[in-house]
Amino acid sequence: MINKRIKVLYPFKNSSYQTFLQDMADCLIKAGYGRIDNIDIPWKIRLGIAKCRLSCNFPLLSKKKNPLIVLGAGYIDSFAFPYSYTHEVIPILWDTWPRYWDRLVKSLKRHNIRLAFFTQSIVAQYVKEVLPNVECVYLPEALEAEKYKKGKLLADRHIDILELGRIYQRFHNNLISFPTEYSCLYQKGNKLIFDTIEELTEGLANTKITICFPRSMTHPEHAGNIETLTQRYWECMFSRSLILGHAPMELTRLLGYNPVIEVDWTAPQEQLLNILQNIGDYQSIVDKNYIYAQKFGTWNSRIPLINKYLNEY
Repeated sequence: MINKRIKVLYPFKNSSYQTFLQDMADCLIKAGYGRIDNIDIPWKIRLGIAKCRLSCNFPLLSKKKNPLIVLGAGYIDSFAFPYSYTHEVIPILWDTWPRYWDRLVKSLKRHNIRLAFFTQSIVAQYVKEVLPNVECVYLPEALEAEKYKKGKLLADRHIDILELGRIYQRFHNNLISFPTEYSCLYQKGNKLIFDTIEELTEGLANTKITICFPRSMTHPEHAGNIETLTQRYWECMFSRSLILGHAPMELTRLLGYNPVIEVDWTAPQEQLLNILQNIGDYQSIVDKNYIYAQKFGTWNSRIPLINKYLNEY
């Protein structure tokens, strides 16, 4: 059942590479929620609006207006403006790292938020403690499965090891000195390995092992103790690429098992070599991960949870 009063404020695109906000918005709209297109305002101006705390909610103006689902990162000011003045906002927020918490709480107060969804469980708990009148819901990250490819069997793939995005230096040192007869891809400087989402999905579908660590390990100065599930894990599972690294607890709790090969820190390079030399033995793991990703890793699988709270709104 869809609450027809509630619409989605369609998120603007700040990058052609990162489309997770648009993917979820599309899923909500397909499920039956209405759509309102956001105003085209340059991102730098939106950042200035957030910095100056210009975005807020006026209850007298928004009392009779339909509520809006607003998708964003950190906190909602840049994403809800200017509709926040005249609409009651229901935020769904990613990347609410500790450095944003003070601004996040003040923003939720300024926008008179009654219900909020967070993709980080620790943040949902924190906000509920600080703002007990706000209904805080943990909504695990997911993705649009149709964008990703199942790929060939592991033994038939051409990229041996892929390290995407954030680098965990403690592990990365083992890749720098890895035997040259193996294909090992990782980011060098600011140049992306894959320039488009299409190249990314092709690359993942052609990769035997993908390295994945949560930001709490790669960048603890930003993430603090927030070990959270991100879409990178789902991307690997939908691509049937074997994940080596560390699984966030949010992922293992959701699935009921650990889909990641945890690093053997006593001999990480030897572990990699052993896996590559026996890669066929791991096909059953990636096949299982693929099945569980279809069940637990899509935005469509999050709709019942969202509906549960929005139908009571």
